[in-house]
Amino acid sequence: MIFVSFVILSFSGLTFLLILNDFRTLKGPCVIDSKTYHNIADRQTLRSEEEFLESVINFDVSQIYPYSDVNPDRYLIYTCSKSLGYAKCGGWADRQKSIVSAYIMSILSNRTFAIMDDMPCDFSNYYDENYVKWKISSSEIRGLSRQTFSTTKRDIHPGYIPALNMERDLHADVVHYHGNWDFVEEWAGRLDTADKIPWTVQLPRADVYKLILSSLLKPTSDFKQTIQQFYRDQVQGRSLICAHIRWGRNPTIPNDGTTGLNSTHVDTVLEFLSRYKNDSYRIFVATDSNEILSKADKVLGRYRVEMPGPITHMDLTRGDNQCIGQRKSLLEHRILSQCDTVVLTRSGFGITAAYMRRNSQNLYCLYNHHVIPCSRYKLTFVYPMSMSPWLR
Repeated sequence: MIFVSFVILSFSGLTFLLILNDFRTLKGPCVIDSKTYHNIADRQTLRSEEEFLESVINFDVSQIYPYSDVNPDRYLIYTCSKSLGYAKCGGWADRQKSIVSAYIMSILSNRTFAIMDDMPCDFSNYYDENYVKWKISSSEIRGLSRQTFSTTKRDIHPGYIPALNMERDLHADVVHYHGNWDFVEEWAGRLDTADKIPWTVQLPRADVYKLILSSLLKPTSDFKQTIQQFYRDQVQGRSLICAHIRWGRNPTIPNDGTTGLNSTHVDTVLEFLSRYKNDSYRIFVATDSNEILSKADKVLGRYRVEMPGPITHMDLTRGDNQCIGQRKSLLEHRILSQCDTVVLTRSGFGITAAYMRRNSQNLYCLYNHHVIPCSRYKLTFVYPMSMSPWLR
């Protein structure tokens, strides 16, 4: 069988020999079992993706929100606020997971959806309401009864969702949703979901994220202007080649968890990016490590572009740079979703950026020490447990 940029040969029907002729990263052929290859690349998915997304892009937003039976006096609020007692919210990927789940839950419970996020800084400084109105002030819910659903406290988990009774179990006027896990498939498995929000059942996870987050969020004017300036001053009309390299615990963010990434992995990604070192391209590396940025600067030289600012983690970093670092992180995520070519490593941050892309064209993943094509529909297979502990 012959595909666009690689050849696959069958050996006794058990394995495929994958030869990536135009990938300088690979010094020779690598053997990947057939099940693994098809789960990662899924060529049939890639062939039909443009046609499928054409219907998603033309989706009638009135099917998303508002719903006529929403109760304006009862709320379901994604909450990340120290003043309200919800200070540990994870990074931007964790918050996107929770916003998506909270929004689905608000529809199923006929509640008004809202976002309250001021950790470490006011989220509305960066993103504004799009089709869905979600801003709310503390004064609007003052005096109302409250309850919390939190994945970090195990109030809500995969086994709990199918049996959740929206009337009995969500009894307070205000329900604060707080967590860091992906529950899209669990919500889609409920009997009432197909009736109330059929698109959640019909669309793959990547497009559920894209549809909900695009309906909820649009960049503020200042945020949008910064991205436009980045493209105008640094990219200057060239193709933008990107990578997200998450190191995990490192001197820049010493209190983060580990990811299993090592220096050989970093070198593999940078070697792949080096193929684009000519004046037709500019190369952008987003990372959580100043050490990786320094290495990228040495390898990529004048072809590397960057979003200025300190590297921080919006849930872990303390000090004066929290707001600047949060803004940089959100800007880099937005850029990653728009790159002409992007390489991912194990990280929910990169996965959700890929979910926001139009398709899987020129999407690559670091997998088993190699950079290979991948599909935005298969990222939880490539990087199991990146979105939730049970997602593989």
